[in-house]
Amino acid sequence: MIYFICEDNGVVQKMKIGYTGQGPESRCRELQTGNSIELDVDWYIPGDIEVERLCQEYFKEFHFRGEWYSANSGFDKKFKWFALAIRNICNDCAQELLVPGDAFVPSIKKWLIHEKAVGASCEKST
Repeated sequence: MIYFICEDNGVVQKMKIGYTGQGPESRCRELQTGNSIELDVDWYIPGDIEVERLCQEYFKEFHFRGEWYSANSGFDKKFKWFALAIRNICNDCAQELLVPGDAFVPSIKKWLIHEKAVGASCEKST
């Protein structure tokens, strides 16, 4: 499971993108122990360590420290696009496969790899 945990101090400033084998709420409680700012699970998707790495690469321009990312307006815009794409993938997979969870992971990986390639080609052309 790939989680997106945010600092919830009225205005989201940082977002943690990580992988957990347990539920995202459990992971959030673990992280809360060492954080003075309230944390909240913003979103989660099916995934493994490779999907975590691909998600972190997708948002690398907003990297702050470790697995934390600056959740500024640029991040928010890219996150909304990301969320829409993942929802569409999951809807398409659910209609085709009629199974939840890990069935979505190959399609999510494929999309993230595609986005990485498109981003790299756009960067080279500018």
